Amino acid sequence: MIPARVQALSLDGFILRGTGIGPIDILGLEAQSPGYVSRQLLATQGWIYDQLRKRYPVDTLGQSMGPPSGAGVNPPPLSFLGVPVRGDLELVISVTTPGAPGTAVLSWTDKSRATSPVSIGSAGLVSLVGTGVSIVCPSTGAFDISNVYTAATPCPEELLQWIADRVLPRLYARRGWNPTNDKAIDQIKELSDAVAVEIEKAVNSNTSLWDMPLNADTGGSGITQGGPLACGETSPYVWMDEQARRGRAEDRYR
Repeated sequence: MIPARVQALSLDGFILRGTGIGPIDILGLEAQSPGYVSRQLLATQGWIYDQLRKRYPVDTLGQSMGPPSGAGVNPPPLSFLGVPVRGDLELVISVTTPGAPGTAVLSWTDKSRATSPVSIGSAGLVSLVGTGVSIVCPSTGAFDISNVYTAATPCPEELLQWIADRVLPRLYARRGWNPTNDKAIDQIKELSDAVAVEIEKAVNSNTSLWDMPLNADTGGSGITQGGPLACGETSPYVWMDEQARRGRAEDRYR
């Protein structure tokens, strides 16, 4: 059963990645047609997933977050639990008050939305409200004021940029092109066309540069490794028998 699709790119995430369009234009179009931009982001995500699905496990994208990477002095290990509400969720967790788990105070923020830090506890399972995920805190160790944890977005950044670049022409078509700025129009269309070319390379990749895990891949790679280009239909000793046969045939007619 295909799990419920997590929206890969949100409106806020699109504002961060939309090349050739500013926040004022995006928010203005959304205000004029509420829900239109988000719908186009979802439709473009579906267009990309439908092409990649036969080869790659795209339906699991955004369903989980990998463990955050800790920095600073001996950062205790943290992990995530739950399904993120957005594929562009970008969490940063820092230490407000140092100390042992249960005593220390942590704070988190979402870089994709530039949210203000929210203070939380540090014991057991701590919910990050509005994100769909919780952090699992260790039972031992000590949090230092220098500890900072960062986590990659649940959906790959390349996919998020694909969606942003591909949806741009639709937004301009809805808002209306500026006929006096043909160069910008051409650049936006070039970005969108480049996405289609890159996706086609990914779909048809066997020995190309794309290295995405396959649907049934146990090695974690979409590249089919090549081997020696040689034919081995016979044993390596047959040539000696053949040489002897030809020698006897030549002696026969002397």
